[in-house]
Amino acid sequence: LELDSVNGAEELHLRFQNSFSYSSYDAGYVQISLWDELDSVWSEWETVGQPIVDYSGWSLKDVDLTAYAGETVRIAFYHTANRPAGTGVNESLGWYIDAIEIVKKAPAFSGSFEDGWSDWGTDRGVWQVGEADIGCYEGTQCAGTNLSGNYGAYTDSRLVSATVELDDVSGPEEIHLRFQHYFSFSSYDFGYVQVSEWDAVSGVWQEWVTMGDAVSGSSTWSLKDVDLTSYAGKTVRIAFYHTANRPAGTGVNESLGWYIDSINIVKF
Repeated sequence: LELDSVNGAEELHLRFQNSFSYSSYDAGYVQISLWDELDSVWSEWETVGQPIVDYSGWSLKDVDLTAYAGETVRIAFYHTANRPAGTGVNESLGWYIDAIEIVKKAPAFSGSFEDGWSDWGTDRGVWQVGEADIGCYEGTQCAGTNLSGNYGAYTDSRLVSATVELDDVSGPEEIHLRFQHYFSFSSYDFGYVQVSEWDAVSGVWQEWVTMGDAVSGSSTWSLKDVDLTSYAGKTVRIAFYHTANRPAGTGVNESLGWYIDSINIVKF
């Protein structure tokens, strides 16, 4: 497959629907191999994006392939199961893939899920977009960790926005992320707002940085405000990071999770 070249703000993404259930020590990976025109050989497989672990119902996975734009490649879905002897761990249902596409476009930040995913995606599934059993804040669709039940144990995943260039500020001006959210987290489980900044010098995205306080406990729909002024003028991606990690033997169960709607980036 020869990937398209990109110009300006254009990006290239592999997007597909996946459902998975992996036991401990097992995982799935998206991998890529490049054709070396000079030596007429394929390169070794390299992993792109986050591994698929634990379990999730059908959800959109998004993998940024912009770094490979213009290259001739092969793409693979690599499944591995390797439980150590004597652990007592069993195998599970595995990994299911559907509706694969490679999308080239200049991504647009959207704060509404009424038209579906738009340019939002996930790094490890879990998140879904659609009608929620609890009802959405505005309209009929929102994003949630499970639209019709509890999130799974030992899951973690980011709901990741399109790339967005934040406005500059001057004087007392500030930039804030504001959104409506509904949440119910069990003990040991949390939600975080995170930001990753594009480093134009190195040409890579920086590590995710948590902004503001963790989301924990429970609340009906309410406004959450996160100050992004420190990233004014920067090119960023914003993520809602869900993590569930109850210690074994605690008897704690999972809950409804985190629902997001009506997202706005406000400068004032």
